[in-house]
Amino acid sequence: VQGAILALGELAGADDREVHAALVALLESSAGDVERGFALIALGRSGGRLVGPASVAGAEQVTQTLLVQLAREKHMRRAWAALALGIQAYGLRVTGGDPSTRATRALRLLLKQSSSPETVGATAVALGLMNDRDAGELLRKKLEQVSDDRARGYLCVGLGLIGDPSAARVLQQVASKSQYR
Repeated sequence: VQGAILALGELAGADDREVHAALVALLESSAGDVERGFALIALGRSGGRLVGPASVAGAEQVTQTLLVQLAREKHMRRAWAALALGIQAYGLRVTGGDPSTRATRALRLLLKQSSSPETVGATAVALGLMNDRDAGELLRKKLEQVSDDRARGYLCVGLGLIGDPSAARVLQQVASKSQYR
């Protein structure tokens, strides 16, 4: 089942309302957490693929669905939704679209407010996939505040994906202190 969910995301484009409806139905079903997470990833993947005349509207609808999921109380759902928004934004950039400014703002706010290592890590990677250069300072500040090694690692990945040269010194300091971690 998990492979089928991910495959739907690979086959569909942003304008494929039927596939999107099926993935959203999975989110509201009794499916397991991993299947729901994969449905979010599949939505992000397909929602970032502009292939037809209705693609822009479809991408906006997917963004809205993912933002609703991002607002959920469960931190694992938030983490999956954050990552899905990053995947969608990356796909949009590759296919000539523009990532949602609403999604970018929501992810920055989530990163500021979150203390869950899973959510911090997924949001950092998402902002990196979005190539959100304006989030570089926020990522560096969060890196100073967070002690969880996994979250710190993903914050470093996010900084690397953004490609901000000013992050090099911070990344070198983290790497030099990580000899036994």
